[in-house]
Amino acid sequence: MKKFHLPPIGLRIIKSAIAVFLTFLVYFARGRTGAPLYAAIAALWCMRQDSSTALQMGKQRSIGTFVGGFFGAIIVLARAYLFQDNEYITLILSAIMIIPVIYFTVVFNQKNISYFSCVVFLSVAVARINMSNPFVFVTTRIFETLMGTAIGIFVNFFRFPKKYDKSILFVSDIRNDDAIYGGTINNYTKFELNRMLSRGLNFTISTSNTPASLYEQISDVRLSQPAVVMDGASLYDFKTSEYINPIFLNESDAEILNSIFKEHNITPFISQLFDNTLIIFHGKLKNKAEIDAYNKNKTSPYRNYIQNTPHKYSNILYYMAIDRNEKINYINERITKALPEVRTVIHKIEGYNEYTHIRIYSKKANQQKSLEQIKNMNDLKKIINYSDASYSKDNKIKNLDYNIKLIKQDFEKSFLKKS
Repeated sequence: MKKFHLPPIGLRIIKSAIAVFLTFLVYFARGRTGAPLYAAIAALWCMRQDSSTALQMGKQRSIGTFVGGFFGAIIVLARAYLFQDNEYITLILSAIMIIPVIYFTVVFNQKNISYFSCVVFLSVAVARINMSNPFVFVTTRIFETLMGTAIGIFVNFFRFPKKYDKSILFVSDIRNDDAIYGGTINNYTKFELNRMLSRGLNFTISTSNTPASLYEQISDVRLSQPAVVMDGASLYDFKTSEYINPIFLNESDAEILNSIFKEHNITPFISQLFDNTLIIFHGKLKNKAEIDAYNKNKTSPYRNYIQNTPHKYSNILYYMAIDRNEKINYINERITKALPEVRTVIHKIEGYNEYTHIRIYSKKANQQKSLEQIKNMNDLKKIINYSDASYSKDNKIKNLDYNIKLIKQDFEKSFLKKS
């Protein structure tokens, strides 16, 4: 039975309570005049995951306040001077007035503020007030809402002073359970990464995946450094969509590999670089595992599959094949003995117990050397690779969702703490 764990109280919850508390403080400072409820509601509405969204919500709330306040003032003045605060007429007119309030936001292409405008309008129009000075009531209600909005934005923007370690290259892998069939990272990880990247985090991903697989997982992450892809066979810059310093298999080794696969009736996927475009050649697919992998990946606009053999065996980054365990293990031994200048990587495929996946790279392709290139390009002091099992407490390799918490601890240091 799965254990139930209470989630921790997050910073956004705490900030929401602080924002409401500040609106109440202002209420007392003003001599307990007005209604703090509306300021508190406005402050809560502006509490968002990030400052830019909070500012956007605050802007919408402010515009909506003026729109709703304007139409609300019409009803309040009519109540005071035309129909002597008749409740029936007030409610009927308020319901009808919702139409011009919403229509106004549509005409001026401000549909996002329709809800805010209606809330402010109703809070002004149908409230029980002292009709001796209706104008003061309207302006006070608008002021309270704007004040709550300002407090919410302020609390959302507030940060305790921190120092950021920009001398380190922070590294992680996506660490899918199955690198072929892909995986995802959660929205919190993407948000935290982008937030730290905007503050100067030197971060990259080192993975066995291709740029296409990686892009599908981190398309919302604004990486500032090239990624180490295909197990160190190349760097890839997502900002310029360029492969950097690719390491190719020797042509003679590639031809021998092709002969070995043909001899054992195995269909390899051959990744070849043409004018900064990765082309994946393959023959007729035979087993279920490779067919499933192909069918999943072929729909991606970032992959280019061709059912044919390469015209030349130059610019090949790696071979990949999927077949039965005993078959892959046998050719792995044969390739290792016959080709000392290549490096093989094999692993089991989740959900396919009888099949194993193998990749063959140039022996010069190395993730650590590629990371050293990035470190030297940016004149950084050191590398911390969170995908290294020795870095975790239980000696197990973690995924990016876990590693981002460790990166946050090491990158962001409070000025109140000793280094």
